[in-house]
Order: sequence, then C-alpha cells, then structure tokens
Amino acid sequence: VEPVYESMPGWQESTSDCLTWDDLPENARSYLNRISDLTGVPIALVGVGSGRKQLVIGVDELAGWVAETALATRKK
Repeated sequence: VEPVYESMPGWQESTSDCLTWDDLPENARSYLNRISDLTGVPIALVGVGSGRKQLVIGVDELAGWVAETALATRKK
C-alpha cells in the first residue's frame, strides 16, 4: 500500500466563533468537503472549539438533520 498525499491551502482565521457552515473560512470548508468526498461520508458536525456548544452543523441536508436530531436529543 502506498499513501497518497494531498496538499491544500490552510487558514489563519479562528473558527471558534463560527455558528454556521458559511461562517467557516472558505479553505476550511474546502478541506472538510474533500474529506467528505474521499470517505463518501457527509459531514454532520464540525467541532470549532472545546465547548459543548461549539459545533457547526454540516451543509449536507441528511447530515444536518442527523446532527440536529442528535443535538436535540442530547439537550433532553
């Protein structure tokens, strides 16, 4: 097995205040989309800090629904 390395541009902006997918830096969204493409798994949640509420719900409709349902269940 031979690994395949990919380089992608990074970002310098903090993500800790991001509340939505669109709040994330463009390069961060590109990075997450690439991971989703490679794995075939939609991004449901993205942690943007150490706090429990520092989560961004993914852009994919099904993943977003799963994430919202999980968060609502956790709050009960």
